[in-house]
Amino acid sequence: MEKSNVYFSKPPQEQLNILLEHYQAGRYAEVEKLSLSITQEFPEHQFGWKVLGAALKQMGKINESLAVSQKSSQLEPQDAEAHNNLGVMFKELGRLDEAETSYRKAITLKPDYAEAHYNLGIMLKELGRLEEAAERFRKVLVDESDNYQARYHLGSTLENEAKLHYNKAFEGADTKYKLDVVDQNLKYFVKKDIQIDEKIINLLNKLSQSIYNLYGFSFASSGITVPSINFGPCGPFANEFYKQWNSRFINEVKIAFIMNQLPFECHHVLIKLPNSRLFDGGNGVHDFNIYNGNSAELVVMEKYDLKALDKHAFGLIRTYPHINHDFSISEISALIAKYLDNIYKT
Repeated sequence: MEKSNVYFSKPPQEQLNILLEHYQAGRYAEVEKLSLSITQEFPEHQFGWKVLGAALKQMGKINESLAVSQKSSQLEPQDAEAHNNLGVMFKELGRLDEAETSYRKAITLKPDYAEAHYNLGIMLKELGRLEEAAERFRKVLVDESDNYQARYHLGSTLENEAKLHYNKAFEGADTKYKLDVVDQNLKYFVKKDIQIDEKIINLLNKLSQSIYNLYGFSFASSGITVPSINFGPCGPFANEFYKQWNSRFINEVKIAFIMNQLPFECHHVLIKLPNSRLFDGGNGVHDFNIYNGNSAELVVMEKYDLKALDKHAFGLIRTYPHINHDFSISEISALIAKYLDNIYKT
């Protein structure tokens, strides 16, 4: 028997226009009714199935929508949008492997399909596959630079990826344990209330001079000379000074960071003294205005956070090959203790 041509014919345009009008107006019950009629009369025509699947999804009938959408993609296997829609529904049903396959199929068919890149990026981000997720959001922004949702998600993904790498670095270097070993020699005192005067400033500057005599200077990439203690080991120095000082004095110091604006990252770790002046092992006691030419920002660590300090210092436990004299946290700790003992006795 000859197969009827009705199965391969196209629904009347007027009928399709009414279907679209119902869909755009959000009349999904009418869409369901009319698209069912169209799919029964024209089962080989994809459009009815596609709109029916979208309507069922809007009505919360996810399983029904999935079955209809699978029919739609079978009828037009080269339709990238159909595969993207399948991905959305597979994801809602928790069928993530199938969702990923569908999204990637959509992207293969249409490499610049921003919506599919975005949807895949969101799913990968939720799965913790951060590098892959960031790649998807970047793909969106190639053609849609004003897609701020993609930009927000890219920023959030990169922040989470950075946090993951910082945590791995902190744990891999065994930073806390190694610093705890040094802290076993930390003495505790009956804390004194002191006011920073010229005599104390003079002793602090002598501490910086002693450190300079020990480690000397290094050449920065700009060609200028920098005290070696400020060219890498400023983080360990600030950490040791913070612990040593706050074990002796009521007037506590805080760790602070000189942050560059572009890229926004730590340029230098140092100490904020109780009188709000700054101190480090290379420059001694000084004011923030010496950094203003670099469009720098001073960020103070109000509550001690070893992991955050380790991040800004690019690792508290690392080697410094540009320093002639081998850097030793224990050696620095002993030198700091010597001068702070003198201040404590004043």
